[in-house]
Amino acid sequence: DWGARTHAALERPNLSKCQAWSPDPRSLLDVELLLEPPADSDPMPDVPARARMCRLPGGALRPGLRVLGNPLGSDAYCAAFYASKASDTGVLVDAIIRLSASDILHAAQSAYLLLRYCALPKVTHLLRAARPALIRPAALVHDAHIARGLSHIVGSGDWLCVDPASAAARPRAWRDA
Repeated sequence: DWGARTHAALERPNLSKCQAWSPDPRSLLDVELLLEPPADSDPMPDVPARARMCRLPGGALRPGLRVLGNPLGSDAYCAAFYASKASDTGVLVDAIIRLSASDILHAAQSAYLLLRYCALPKVTHLLRAARPALIRPAALVHDAHIARGLSHIVGSGDWLCVDPASAAARPRAWRDA
């Protein structure tokens, strides 16, 4: 078994990678654990290992966990995770806007490439595994940040806004397109 081979090779398993989550911790009672942590490094020696899998080090129930960069857990945990990623996009876009406004040669091109390859994927990759109802608010915030950043890079004004009332303020070439 994996646990015995790991110990035989004189290696220590990374127990932070051994996590489980369930909306009801009792559902994990039937899970067979292949690896028990050594007693000297056990952060919660009085809590059975099966119950420990869905608890934080302080003993509180784990609201969720990340699996391959995507949240797995309660709706509140997932929504907060998505909102945090959308907020991170705003911080990154602010820095990209500062770059695009600088006098550096090729600043606009550099800012566009950073926006496209660094800021845009912050939330878009999460769409593959997210429930639409949970990620929609974060996706709207993320899209607003990206549109704001692109508007600053391609020219002054908010030409990418989706408000129909502001269509008259757009250049004629953009309105006719």
